[in-house]
Amino acid sequence: MAENELSNPWEPTTVRNPDIVGAVERADKYAYDMCRFESASINEITEFDINRILSYNSALRVYIQTLNDAPATDNPHSYPGMYSIYYLTQDFDFDTVKNKAIRDIVRQYVNLWVNLSRSESADKSNGYLIFDFNRAMTHLDRIDYYIESYIKQALPLDLPESSAFEDSQNS
Repeated sequence: MAENELSNPWEPTTVRNPDIVGAVERADKYAYDMCRFESASINEITEFDINRILSYNSALRVYIQTLNDAPATDNPHSYPGMYSIYYLTQDFDFDTVKNKAIRDIVRQYVNLWVNLSRSESADKSNGYLIFDFNRAMTHLDRIDYYIESYIKQALPLDLPESSAFEDSQNS
């Protein structure tokens, strides 16, 4: 397997940049919550859950933007210290989530945190390199676009046969 292939999204467990830890842990927490939404076990996404996801994206966007815009700090006594990343979803099987649209969004969050935790910015003492910042923002933009252009337009679908099958398989 190539070094950059996604075999374990919960690696690394430590990075040098606490700003990265905060963003990764938030993305992981939001993914954890989404996997427990009512919508995760049905074939539609409720308006409440759509609003939650949009608020998660907004909060994560503001968090990353705030730390990106904050003055850089000089950390001669703490760098290159390592900061642990605490994953709520550690070893969670995202494929057990019935709702495929929720799984799509969770996968986007996983890709966001994987790219941040393995980025050049993760090796800095604080802040984001512009490339890593833009990459994170694009993930959040993509989720918002997916909700507006697919979820709100195409869902829910009437899936009586596969829904019954999924219910018996997930029991």
